[in-house]
Amino acid sequence: MPSQSTMLSIVRAVVVLGTIALTGCESKVTVQLSTELPADPAITAIQVALEGVEFRKGNGDVERLTFDEPQAVNLLSLQDGNSFRLFTDEELPDGSYSGVRLLLTEDDNIDNRIISEGREFELALATTDNFSEVDFTVDKDESSDDSIMLTLDLRQSLPFDEADTTLTPVLRAIREEDAGGVAGSVAVSCPANSSLAIYLFSGENQTPDDFDGADAEPYLTTGVAGNPATTSSYAFSFLPEGRYTLATTCRGDDERPGSSEELDFRNVTNVEVEADATEQINLPNG
Repeated sequence: MPSQSTMLSIVRAVVVLGTIALTGCESKVTVQLSTELPADPAITAIQVALEGVEFRKGNGDVERLTFDEPQAVNLLSLQDGNSFRLFTDEELPDGSYSGVRLLLTEDDNIDNRIISEGREFELALATTDNFSEVDFTVDKDESSDDSIMLTLDLRQSLPFDEADTTLTPVLRAIREEDAGGVAGSVAVSCPANSSLAIYLFSGENQTPDDFDGADAEPYLTTGVAGNPATTSSYAFSFLPEGRYTLATTCRGDDERPGSSEELDFRNVTNVEVEADATEQINLPNG
């Protein structure tokens, strides 16, 4: 029969193992936000009061992560890798999650506004229940660590003119471990005073169209880095695996969400994206 000291050692070992089992299963969620530029190149700032995010579960229930106080965020500062860490290692209730959306709000201490050519305009926030699709599961009995990247496409979200300054968030979301990308050089020659933009559509062999609620809708859009008069570059960094169609337009500043404006697309190219890889696709002048 084991001695009393041996039995105590066994009990302590069981307690330690039980503690490890209890503390080892943690489900944590980190959320970051990035943006793509608006169509109007004259816009120098877009400030919003950001309250947090809301997750939709598979059964239709929602769960929120919110700040203690709304945060003033300049959306134009969240591009080219300068993402904003919204939440780090937060806990969510058990369940399967299928969507996420930003919580923007009106706040007495923060002006929702646009600054363009030195002038300030009040920014209205559209009421929408649209969730961006993203799939992950939280299980208290299993450890998980999900990092969610949100990309707000301002070209599709903001039809800016002095008569309409309403932000209707068009958001894409993905677990970072599932993300791939596509990038390359752009040698497209555009007329003076035009705006070169790259559009990405879900599915291959799509006929490119603007953001008008009909036909192929852009999945994401982006501008270019460098000098469009020579050779510049583009990148889409957080994309789900799948097949896409790329296209360029020299009328990127003419995008007016909801209108039927024709943007004259060219360089229509198919691309396949795989997780944890960046596909190189160069877009020649043509």
